Amino acid sequence: MMNATFLSYEDVFDGRNMLQKLNPEFSGFTRKHYHDYYEVQFYTSDGAELFVRNKSYPLHRGDVVLLNIFEQHEVKLNKLTFKERYCIALDPSFVLSVCDEESYILNIFEKSNKNYPVFHMENDDFSICMELLKRYREINLRYGGHILERALLQEILALLY
Repeated sequence: MMNATFLSYEDVFDGRNMLQKLNPEFSGFTRKHYHDYYEVQFYTSDGAELFVRNKSYPLHRGDVVLLNIFEQHEVKLNKLTFKERYCIALDPSFVLSVCDEESYILNIFEKSNKNYPVFHMENDDFSICMELLKRYREINLRYGGHILERALLQEILALLY
């Protein structure tokens, strides 16, 4: 079995949550790996497959992948059919800050969650998430941009909860 590569949040990111739009030219890190941050992936096209805990999950438009910290995973992309996906890397302290007694958001990343690690969002909810991701990518505020980033990410997490 191939060894997994460890990706540290501290080494990879600038201390903020991060969103990447990935496509066949820039597909992100797809080899088997794990990391010390939570990850949410939104698939806008077919043509990918996720491998987690010796199980494979074919991915389609509208699928959302939830990955707990330290969860080893790998994504294989079919370069002929895969078009794009969005990946959000979430700092654990940010995710904890969103939790409260009524909404313990960490539950979405638990193996006991019936939607973990992959679930399909219906068109309306998926469209809302896509619009929020678009707004997140377009943030261009000189001051206060990080506040808007956090608010948009909280809204996305609320939809996933």
